[in-house]
Amino acid sequence: MPFGLTHYSILLNGPDLLSYNRPSEWLVTYAYAYFAVWNLAGLFCPDWLKFSISYYESVSRFSEGLNSVRMNVRSSPKVVSLDELNRLWKEIRSQKELFDEEKSDKLLLILTHGFTIVEYIKDSYGNDKLCDLLNCLRLGIPEDESFQQALGVNLKQFEKGWRGYVEKFY
Repeated sequence: MPFGLTHYSILLNGPDLLSYNRPSEWLVTYAYAYFAVWNLAGLFCPDWLKFSISYYESVSRFSEGLNSVRMNVRSSPKVVSLDELNRLWKEIRSQKELFDEEKSDKLLLILTHGFTIVEYIKDSYGNDKLCDLLNCLRLGIPEDESFQQALGVNLKQFEKGWRGYVEKFY
């Protein structure tokens, strides 16, 4: 397996649960997670995945945050595909306005579905495999090949398993 990320709790060590009522704790946790993911995953990892891992690492430390993610996924009209996540991310990046309602809705959709992807990988394959996947992507290995090397499934098989996970647990 490619060398790079070490295999531990994925990124952050710290308290199991923080206070969701103190936004500064969440923001610092998210910023640290994003910085760590960006530096460890490199340029070739899809941005939506970097943001999603950071979101997972920060939100999973707040019970209120977990409930919010679950409600957002349940209220989504459909589970988006991996291709749609990439397309939505490109749309967000191309919009000139920094903040608007449409952009916020798309970002929330990406982050909540991305959260379930990270959760699915950790629950189904383990932390080590998530690190392996990031290592492959960091090295510039194409996405389908990275999933095959790290998780033992191609993107189509992964997506099918992830959709089943979301249907079962959300």
